[in-house]
Amino acid sequence: MSFYQQAEKIQTWRVIIMACTAFIFNTTEFVPVALLTNIAQSFEMQTAETGLMMTVYAWTVLVMSLPAMLATRKMERKSLLIKLFLIFIIGHILSVIAWNFWVLLIARMCIALAHSIFWSITASLVMRIASKNKKTQALGMLAIGSSLATILGLPLGRLIGQLVGWRVTFGIIAVLALVAMFLIIQLLPRLPSKNTGSLASLPVLAKRPLLIGLYITTALIISAHFTAYTYIEPFMIQIGHLAPNLTTMILLVFGLSGVSASLLFNRLYRFNPQNLF
Repeated sequence: MSFYQQAEKIQTWRVIIMACTAFIFNTTEFVPVALLTNIAQSFEMQTAETGLMMTVYAWTVLVMSLPAMLATRKMERKSLLIKLFLIFIIGHILSVIAWNFWVLLIARMCIALAHSIFWSITASLVMRIASKNKKTQALGMLAIGSSLATILGLPLGRLIGQLVGWRVTFGIIAVLALVAMFLIIQLLPRLPSKNTGSLASLPVLAKRPLLIGLYITTALIISAHFTAYTYIEPFMIQIGHLAPNLTTMILLVFGLSGVSASLLFNRLYRFNPQNLF
């Protein structure tokens, strides 16, 4: 194996690691959807009340994304990732031992804080660590890792929650995050911060109608998606009277559709990136 082949292989493994981190972060974002009923029962609450977990998570990401990104914009990216995983792991440990629902909400806020910074830097990091001729594929792999959270992470999280309790689900996610952090320490190079943004750039972005339209469209689609998706598990069980196993299968089919879309995007983008949208 030549030096260039070996270097490309290492770069591929780095991209795979980042795709795995995307899987871990998105799994913990979505898995409460599959565990709302179990969590509600353990705290003797209504299922609708435990849905506050999703609301608090989303609002933390919304409110903290910009200030957290600006506060960390000059930090070396590898060390920043390690710090994010430490916060992420602590949040999950707190979730495992949460003695009441409010402690669980605080834990979810910690995880959401790590999430808000993670997704603000991940796509650009993947582009930097990928080989020059495989940057598009690297983004596609990141998208697949994210989509696999709904295919594997969500159904498996629900299955584990049903068998041994929802706390074990969060504990396993913490262990996976610890393994991912170790791999980041071992395999990722130092990545100095580049092209840091600032508040001064916001007025410039606000003057671009295409961007504003894209932001509004994204906000509407995501809002509509999560309005229904958050309560899909209790809806199928309590209103649809579906068996728990069938509910898990429906969540699996939902996730498969997401991966199919990611694969389709990756292929179409390579052939015709300018006219894809």
